[in-house]
Amino acid sequence: MNFSGIQREGGSTAELESLKKSNDVGPIATNPEFPSSNEDAIPSEANAITAFVDSVGRAMGQVIFLNSPVSGAFLLGGLMIGGGLNLATLAVLATVVSNGTAILAGMDSASNKAGLWGYNGCLVGCAMAVFGPVHIAMTTVATFIGAIASTFVMAALKEASGVPQWTFAFNVVALSVFLYTQPLSAVDDGAKSAAVVAPLTTMDFLAIPFVGISQIFLVESAVAGVTMTVGIASYSYGLGAHALIGSTVGSLVGIACGAGLSEITMGLWGYNPALTSMAVGTFFVHSLPVALLSVGGAAATAVIYGAMETAFGAAGSPCLTLP
Repeated sequence: MNFSGIQREGGSTAELESLKKSNDVGPIATNPEFPSSNEDAIPSEANAITAFVDSVGRAMGQVIFLNSPVSGAFLLGGLMIGGGLNLATLAVLATVVSNGTAILAGMDSASNKAGLWGYNGCLVGCAMAVFGPVHIAMTTVATFIGAIASTFVMAALKEASGVPQWTFAFNVVALSVFLYTQPLSAVDDGAKSAAVVAPLTTMDFLAIPFVGISQIFLVESAVAGVTMTVGIASYSYGLGAHALIGSTVGSLVGIACGAGLSEITMGLWGYNPALTSMAVGTFFVHSLPVALLSVGGAAATAVIYGAMETAFGAAGSPCLTLP
């Protein structure tokens, strides 16, 4: 059906109601530019709350390219399993604050509904829970301020660059803090190498890719990683495969580079490569060359991680998702 003759304005209520009854014009019936009444034009408070909760769930999913509140719920479940109530609460708090900041600042509403203003804040909350102040009150304040800052940093980066911002705003905010506080300064190489003393079983090795996926959110748990992988697969089987492949390749590169076994089993060599592979799977149409790009990108990211881990470690800071 040709809709070129339908005018944006001037149509009667009867004409619009007639259009709604047609099965061929479903997109028009749901377009907010064609409200059928004042109730449709002005969302209720309940609808606004629902929409905000939806955007928070999407924001948690957008950490790993998942525009889905259902996937976000799986990720939150993984945070609860692997990081406990404290980490999960701070992640949600930071996401809410980031989204709320975007709304109050009048930033692009479409991006906010898709969760694009909140995902950096979610990672800020996770990072503060792991590397932030010891006292929960101070950690909460740091999370609150960091979440607000991540939104404005992302807005500035979006204005200055035409490329995707990934998690750069999170890294700018969190590393600005951690390079000063140096949370890893008390951890020496001897302690790292002594972290794993028992012989590894086959199940331990099979768990490594899932632990790597959980480490995207600064969580070290194979069960959490499995939960998150299910959340990824609920959105896209292909992205789930990319995540597992990336984490596996990164871990293998770590072994080839002579990384400590404790670092491998903690998933530290897997999480950045998993993100790289998922980015490839998100922005490129699946094909053999794209699959090779995913593997190659994961391997390159792991090598870069090894260098950055050493450099940032010397400064007493993790390198987070910068690689």
